[in-house]
Amino acid sequence: MKCSLNSHLFSCAAVLTSLWSGIGASIAGEVGVTSITFTSPFRSQPINALVWYPVKSDGVAESVGKDAVFAGEPAQRDATLEAGRYPLILLSHGAGGNAANLGWISATLVKAGYIVASPNHPGSTSHDSRPETNILAWQRPQDMTALLDTLSTSGTFQAVLDMSDVTAMGFSMGGYTALALGGARIDSIKFADYCDRNKKQEDCIWYDRGNDYIKGHVDLHTIDASKFEASYADSRITRIIAIDPAIAQAYVPISLNTMNMQVLFVNLGDPTSLPLGIDAHVLASSMPNATYATIRDANHFTFLGECRFFGWVALMFGGDDPICTETGERKRSEMHNEISEKILHFMDGTKLK
Repeated sequence: MKCSLNSHLFSCAAVLTSLWSGIGASIAGEVGVTSITFTSPFRSQPINALVWYPVKSDGVAESVGKDAVFAGEPAQRDATLEAGRYPLILLSHGAGGNAANLGWISATLVKAGYIVASPNHPGSTSHDSRPETNILAWQRPQDMTALLDTLSTSGTFQAVLDMSDVTAMGFSMGGYTALALGGARIDSIKFADYCDRNKKQEDCIWYDRGNDYIKGHVDLHTIDASKFEASYADSRITRIIAIDPAIAQAYVPISLNTMNMQVLFVNLGDPTSLPLGIDAHVLASSMPNATYATIRDANHFTFLGECRFFGWVALMFGGDDPICTETGERKRSEMHNEISEKILHFMDGTKLK
C-alpha cells in the first residue's frame, strides 16, 4: 500500500478506513462542533462544513474524524454555544483531505478563543479526490467566500462572530486557497511549464497519471486560464496562514508584492529539501508583510491528525507510511504543539488593536 505526496493525503488511508471503521467510545473535549450545509452559486451541490466553537457543558461526546487510521479529536457535538464575541478562522484542507482530520488544530484554536469553520471541498476530499477535479483550484476560494457569507448571516453564529477579524488558513491546496482569498493569483502557463520541467515532482505525477488507487490525467496546458488565473480576493479577510501551500511555483509576483495583510507561511521539514510545489520560502521573501517558519523533523503529512496504532501498523506493513511515520525523532504531538505555538504567536501579534 504505497502512499506518497501525490496520493493527495488520503487515497490509501481511505482504502484502509473502508476495510475497518473502528469507531469506539469517545470522551468529550473542551470544544463544540457542529455540521452545517451551505450553498454556493458556483457549485451544483451543497457543501458540508464543520464549525468548531467554545461551548457550555452540554452536547454529545464524539471523537471527530476517528477512523481506522486516525485517532480523531474529542469534542462535544451540537453543544450550546458559549456567549461572547469571537474572531473567525476559515480553515481549508488539502487536496484529498477533509475538514475532520484537521480537528486537532481547530480544537487548539477554539481553546485560544476563536471560532473555526472548515468546509469539505467537493471533488477534493478523501472520498472524491481526482486529478481532474483537484485542478479546479478556483472553486476552493469561492467555497470559502460562500461559507463566510453563510456564517455572517446565520442566526446561530452571526451574533458572536467578530467580522472585523477573519483569518484565512489552509494546508497544502488549502494554503493556496487561503492565499487566493488574500488576493494571490496563479499563472496557468507557469504551472504547466513547472511540471514540464519537473515531471518527477509528486504534484506533477499526480496530475499526469494519478496514483496506484486513483487514476486520472490532466493536460495542464489546457487549464481554463480565465478561471485559474482570476482573482478570488475577499475583502473581509484580515490575515492569512498558509502551511505547505500548493502551486508554489506558479504565483504571479505582483499579486504577492502588493498584498498588504500579514501572512504566516509554515513549511513542514528541512527547507533545503522541500518538494518544489510547496516550498514557500521564495513566496514569503517577495511579500512585504510575510513571516516564514519551518518545523524541524516534520514532513508534509505531519499536519494531519494523530494516527492510531492499528492504522500506523497497517500502513507500515502495507509497504509505505508517510501518512503516519515522521521523518525524524520527534513525535507528531510534539510537532503539533510547535505548529500551534507559531500560529498562535502570529495571531496574537497581528490582532487588531
